[in-house]
Amino acid sequence: MSVLPRVVIIYKRDSRIMYLLVYVDDLILTGNHSPTIKSFVTTLDKEFAIKDLGRLNYFLGLEVTYTQNGLFLNQSKYTMDILTRANMLDAKPAPTPLSSNVSFVSAGTVAFGLHYSRPITTSLLSYSDADWDRCLETRRSTYGYSIFLGGNLISWSAKKQLTVARSSCESEYRAMANTAAEIVWITHLLQELHALPSDRPTLLCDNQSAIFLT
Repeated sequence: MSVLPRVVIIYKRDSRIMYLLVYVDDLILTGNHSPTIKSFVTTLDKEFAIKDLGRLNYFLGLEVTYTQNGLFLNQSKYTMDILTRANMLDAKPAPTPLSSNVSFVSAGTVAFGLHYSRPITTSLLSYSDADWDRCLETRRSTYGYSIFLGGNLISWSAKKQLTVARSSCESEYRAMANTAAEIVWITHLLQELHALPSDRPTLLCDNQSAIFLT
C-alpha cells in the first residue's frame, strides 16, 4: 500500500513502552503495559471524541486475524472492494506460484496473507535477487528483495530497474544497493522504536560477481 501511518512513541519508562500509530483519524495504540494504555485512552477521550473499537481487526485495508501463536494479515476485503469497483468479481483466478518460464501474468491470490509470530531472536535477514535483460520491450532487468525481522517478513519489493544493465553482475549489484538502502531505513526506524537488534543485518545474494564487487 502507498499510505503509511505515522509512528510515534508516546511513553517509555524502564521496560514499559507504548506506541501510537496515526493516519488521519484512524489510530492504533499498543504497548506492553495495560494500565498505561488505559490511562492514555481516558485522557485522550477527555480532549477528543474517540471510539475504542477494542482489538485491532482492520486498518488501512489490512485485515488482522489473531492466531494461536501470532497474527495473520491479509487484504481480502480491500481486494474484493477493488474487484467490485472494477466489475471483475466474475473474472477467473489463476493458480500460483507461477511457473519459472511465465512472467507478468495475473494470479488469483485474494485470500493470501502474512503470518507473524513472536520471534525467538530479533535479527535482520534480507534476500536480494535480479534477472538480467528479461523485459522484451525495454531490456531492463527486474529486481526484488525481501527483509525479515526475527523470521517475519516486514519489507519487500519487486520492480524493473530504471536503466539497462550491461551485465548480470551490474543488475544484481544494483539490487543489493537498493536492498541495503531499505535496510538502513529499517534500522533507523527500529532504533527510534527502541527495538534495534544487537547484531548486524545480513544481506544474501546468489551472484558471486556482485558479492565480490561489494
